[in-house]
Amino acid sequence: MKTTKRNIDLISGFLKNELSENDRKELFHWVRQKPENRKYFDQLRDIWDAAHLKEYKNIYNRKEGWNSLHELIRQDERIARQKTFRIIRNVFRYAAVVIVTIASVYFFVSRNPQLVFSENLNQISVPFGEKTSVFLSDSTKVTLNAGSTLSYDNSFDYRNRKVYLRGEAFFEVSKNSSKPFIVNVDGLNVQVLGTKFNVKAYPDEHLVETILIEGSVQLEIEESNKLLVMRPNEYVVYNKNTRQLTSSFEDPVELQVLWKDDVLAFRNKSLEMIARELERSYDRKIVFVDETLKNFHYSGKFITDDINEVLTTISKLSPMTYEIKNDSIFLINTAN
Repeated sequence: MKTTKRNIDLISGFLKNELSENDRKELFHWVRQKPENRKYFDQLRDIWDAAHLKEYKNIYNRKEGWNSLHELIRQDERIARQKTFRIIRNVFRYAAVVIVTIASVYFFVSRNPQLVFSENLNQISVPFGEKTSVFLSDSTKVTLNAGSTLSYDNSFDYRNRKVYLRGEAFFEVSKNSSKPFIVNVDGLNVQVLGTKFNVKAYPDEHLVETILIEGSVQLEIEESNKLLVMRPNEYVVYNKNTRQLTSSFEDPVELQVLWKDDVLAFRNKSLEMIARELERSYDRKIVFVDETLKNFHYSGKFITDDINEVLTTISKLSPMTYEIKNDSIFLINTAN
């Protein structure tokens, strides 16, 4: 593969969101021409994305990533090599580390033996207490909530547009009628052509929630003939245990996706479910001293970086108080 200065300029412009529509088409045409073009583009994009996420030392080996990039640059012409080095050198001063690329797959798996990924799989993981947005190579924007993981193989947008989600994400899918965009979550495929929707599928919860903002989405239960075509403002829940789908219409549906704008919003939600979201959003362990507190329900909206504000407000509405010990929060029933 021979990468020209023009290709490097286009990749740089895309990463900085500075390309015109014609330049974007030119770049994606080049990316789709050959698998090696796609591989080169993905490597640079993943390193760029990593530089915009919070440092997470247990997942990414900065030295390995840098060495891998350096070896990649050495394979190209001198002018392209220097251009690329300048781009990556600038972003690495922000060094963030949650993208698992080919160079760091083994490093990740060695610390998480329960997770095994092939060398062809890319993974984006967001730690608790953080959120991030990334653009995939087909121009789809994905906003990942705290404690979420998005995976896709190197053939993405070349052979198919399939991704795998654990956690919660908001998708703004670019339209491509010849290649439907598919999100796989725990036995359920969410298939779209071009739309905006939210999927929540955390491993520790038995429900998968899908909310459609605009466009059309088809849900398919794997190894089953069950299909459901969603309409805007529809809210569908898939039960992993019973493998059943239930549907309702939310008003306003936007309340369910405010998390992507750093807003915590609850509507008649149990304290047990609220506690799970607080744990992920603020990276704190919440312990119920009295299990009966889990059944209290609340509605509210919070824009704050301080978990104390949320818990103080809730405690004013119920017989509850809380104590903080180290990184854990203990919820106490004051009625006892």
